[in-house]
Amino acid sequence: MKNICIYICLLFFALEQPLSSKTNYLYHPAPIADFHFDSFCLGDTTYFINTTQGGVYFTWNIFTVDSNNVNIDTIYTSSDYNAIFVFPTSGTYKVELIADNGHIVSIEKIIYVNSSTTANFDYQQCGGQFNNLSVCYTSSYWDFGDGQTSVDGSPQHFYNTIGVYTVTLIAKNNSESDTLKTPLNVLIANSLDGTFSMKVFRDSVLYYINDTLAYVPSDSILVYFQTNDSVSGTMTQYHWSFGDETVADLFGYNGGRKVYHRYANRDTIYTVFLLVRTLCLTAFSTQNLTFYDHPIGNQNSETIIYPNPATEDQLHVSTNKFDELTDVIVLNYLSQPVVDYNVSKSTTGFDLDITNLSAGLYFIRIVFGNEIITKKIIRE
Repeated sequence: MKNICIYICLLFFALEQPLSSKTNYLYHPAPIADFHFDSFCLGDTTYFINTTQGGVYFTWNIFTVDSNNVNIDTIYTSSDYNAIFVFPTSGTYKVELIADNGHIVSIEKIIYVNSSTTANFDYQQCGGQFNNLSVCYTSSYWDFGDGQTSVDGSPQHFYNTIGVYTVTLIAKNNSESDTLKTPLNVLIANSLDGTFSMKVFRDSVLYYINDTLAYVPSDSILVYFQTNDSVSGTMTQYHWSFGDETVADLFGYNGGRKVYHRYANRDTIYTVFLLVRTLCLTAFSTQNLTFYDHPIGNQNSETIIYPNPATEDQLHVSTNKFDELTDVIVLNYLSQPVVDYNVSKSTTGFDLDITNLSAGLYFIRIVFGNEIITKKIIRE
């Protein structure tokens, strides 16, 4: 494979240490440095185009290098936003761009300067930007490996799904042409939702958090939050602000997508805030949450399970909210779901066939829309 430019990209994504429990601000992220340049041949003026996201101050350096790409001499330096330079001779050069916004990030690209048409490119994951790094070409043709093509010089192209795609670039200069075909590993999602859903546990409940069994007393209010995005990777940050002066900064696919939080006060409006940040994107949303001793709009609703302890094969659940029922889950004493039971409607609620349940302690989790009621039962 021919490589006009072999680049070393040093990106430091500034995901700071978790915030204290009383802090409600976020530090700014590091810049995402990148650049590309227009077509040129030896003796032409080369225009380096700055495509950095989030930078404030910039420094350009161009070095001559040895056979191991180690710097020899600095032949150009500038603090301009873009750079302009004429390479004096054929050979290998290193171009460095340093971006600074309080965080300092640099990117380096190795350039082989000559007078022959040679195809090459790099790909900026953030923004789906293909940078055409070919030299001595007047037109180009792209095949992105997903059925889409382009004749733009440095096109922007988004993939529907992450994965490995074989990208083909053909650089042409009159009758001369060069073709580069290379696999491209697409790692970054191009969309971010930032919204979340939640379920409220109003009664005593056993649950798993970080693979540890925990118990929440009946006088507390446990809420389960889950993000609606499916983004993954250790560079994904989830910042939760629960509205009661506590926050949590968590990282990774499992570390922050699903969280439990316990509230102490009822009849209080809590504003819950979620910010999701990946290497490229940021999204956020808020929801208000209020707890009452009884559900709004049905102050007299009540759920009763009998007989308990269960001495029969049929368990009766009395509730005037059966039309709102969305799920019934039976858990054993380890909070593990049990599948050997059947649910049927009755005149006062519904019945639970527990014929196949062995003697022991169980929990019945009854879901009415966003409300979850958990009851303890004993099977004799």
